[in-house]
Amino acid sequence: MTHTDADVRTARTPRLRQAGVLRVIAIVVAVVAAVGAGVWVWDQHIKDHLIPRNTGVVVPGSLYRAGRQTPNTFRKLHDRWGIRTIVDLGAYRPDTPEERRARATTERLSIERHRFFNLHGDATGNPNEYVAALRLMNDLSKRPTLVMCAAGAQRTGLAVLLYRRIAQGVPFERAYPELAVYKHKPGKDWRLLTYLAEHYTEIKQAFDSGGWIPGYPLPEEVVTGAAARTDAAPG
Repeated sequence: MTHTDADVRTARTPRLRQAGVLRVIAIVVAVVAAVGAGVWVWDQHIKDHLIPRNTGVVVPGSLYRAGRQTPNTFRKLHDRWGIRTIVDLGAYRPDTPEERRARATTERLSIERHRFFNLHGDATGNPNEYVAALRLMNDLSKRPTLVMCAAGAQRTGLAVLLYRRIAQGVPFERAYPELAVYKHKPGKDWRLLTYLAEHYTEIKQAFDSGGWIPGYPLPEEVVTGAAARTDAAPG
């Protein structure tokens, strides 16, 4: 039995179509992988060096909020808002290269930086650190002030919520929705509200009285500052 040229072409056609489809799939997969890799590189290694993370205005011209910054974006915020003071609620872990770069950058920009390392990413931790942060946020002599943490969502969100309620007198039901604008997710980040319910009254009382909450350590920078003032005082 002999095969004509037409028979051969007919037999090859499905194989050629299959090969063509496979080539198209391979191209699509390669393009998707390249785009995905580009998005990952942008998100993980480039974006934060160019665009300040999770920034916002609390009081126009006076009080601002943000997530962790790089040296370049610190300079952008300093130039944009004239930042004089930073209230850092744990944007960088102690004794890390990121913390050292942040310290060096803010020193070069002549920004006064107050660091609080005993608050956690879910906004829990030593409530006396929120008391100290609120006093700094409410100090008009230190403004423009930037309050920040790693993501700019939970610790910063709670500090701003406390400021709205205690310093500005805004009811919680009006102030709380602002947190969602800055990546707070109520269903996932429920510990913030539990912590607020547990500690709000004592934080307010300590802030109003000028004292501290009994049973919790004083913020490290408060202790260090007091020791420095004692050392500098005449004997």
